[in-house]
Amino acid sequence: MGHTALAIVAGSLAFAGSLPATEILENGSFENNNGFDGLNSGFSWTSPNFPNEVFDVYNYTTQIWFTGPAPMGGGDWYFHTVGLGSIPDGAIVEQTQDLISAATGLTSRNIDAGGSQFTFSAQIAGYPPQTDTGLLELEFFDASDLSLGVAATLDGLTGGDDGLIDTWDLFTESAFIPSGARKATVRILQTSEGSNGNDNYVDLVSLDVTAGPGKLQLEVNHLADSNELEFKWDSEPGTLYNLRSELDPSAAEPINWPIFGGNASIAATPPENTLTIPMPADPTQLFVVGSFPAPPVTLLADDLESGAEGWTTVINDATGNTRWELGSPSGSTGPLTGAGDSATAWSTNLGDYGPDSDISLRSPAFDLSGVASAELTFKAFRDTDGFGDSAVVRFLRAADFLQLGTETAIDMTAFDIDYTSISIPVVPEALGENVIIEWTFVSDGSVDAFSGLSIDDIEVVE
Repeated sequence: MGHTALAIVAGSLAFAGSLPATEILENGSFENNNGFDGLNSGFSWTSPNFPNEVFDVYNYTTQIWFTGPAPMGGGDWYFHTVGLGSIPDGAIVEQTQDLISAATGLTSRNIDAGGSQFTFSAQIAGYPPQTDTGLLELEFFDASDLSLGVAATLDGLTGGDDGLIDTWDLFTESAFIPSGARKATVRILQTSEGSNGNDNYVDLVSLDVTAGPGKLQLEVNHLADSNELEFKWDSEPGTLYNLRSELDPSAAEPINWPIFGGNASIAATPPENTLTIPMPADPTQLFVVGSFPAPPVTLLADDLESGAEGWTTVINDATGNTRWELGSPSGSTGPLTGAGDSATAWSTNLGDYGPDSDISLRSPAFDLSGVASAELTFKAFRDTDGFGDSAVVRFLRAADFLQLGTETAIDMTAFDIDYTSISIPVVPEALGENVIIEWTFVSDGSVDAFSGLSIDDIEVVE
């Protein structure tokens, strides 16, 4: 067995397809607000000026300063930078995160090979009397903590609609992560003007990263007995591969690297893939193997627009004041449609829910045989008094309705202004079983003019 004299590219090009983005910042919505000094556990942001603080975290409904509504998905709290002339220009708070981890999917290989990307964004509102607006920056550092420069700045002016008035606006920048980057620091800054600094409001700060394809170590052998080429490369679970080929790239024509011989979306066979093809006739043939994540396998998906087939409802209480109903919600408050303005959703009454209720909604059964992990996502609109009402999600064995694993509580103290996406990992005890999902809503004895809980767009993916 010997190596062929053909020109072989031992690597991979950036044929990544659509890769998932991963949020790496913590507490970018400032909902964990325990400690304005940024030192308490969970706040995640630190202050270079401590103990001279020039910021705080405020509640939209009970605190002063910002008087308008929250941005979509903004939660209850926002960040308020109130600069002082005695504090020098620079960071009010900052947060540094490692780029390379199993959670991000980034490796030194795919960062340094190029193609890994970031999207830096924030909701910003300003202080009109002084034309103050938000100022944030993103800086990357190498393994020796040497700066690779400021990669993006969100100034409340460029990339959004306004930023200077008392309403929220989304500002965002996207680009490639610089080669050599190992850490990312996000800062919320101030600039001083006279005795006052930059006075502004910030919420939903986000840094999404997307892994590029990296480079594969490709071994190529000539099988003399059969006059074939054998390709071998390290493979990873959840990855698909394409074999692509071109003739001499020094030719004048554009280099497109088309799929070779129908060898597309090759499933991984960890720890190594092997592919054998007939020996090409042209000795200038070049080959690459490109990798990309396998798309998620959908195990259950229902947008509820085709009726209630397979769904069941259960009344567990003695009063029957509330029942799960499929249609357009019509409570005193809350949604009037399904998610995304669709026609239908499951709701706790198509109107206001009643007192002393205990009701369950059960999905169609679906099979988790051979599934190593899965996640449930659904859209929820929570509209209750926020005190004595509760809701949980359970996974049940379809054959006998036995609860599998622990239940997961839905936070019913939240008061949604639109449908919110909720994700819940499928409990390990449900894997390998034929299961159903159960949502249970329980109300207290008070009579309230609220719509309760509505759910839509249910999906389980592997």
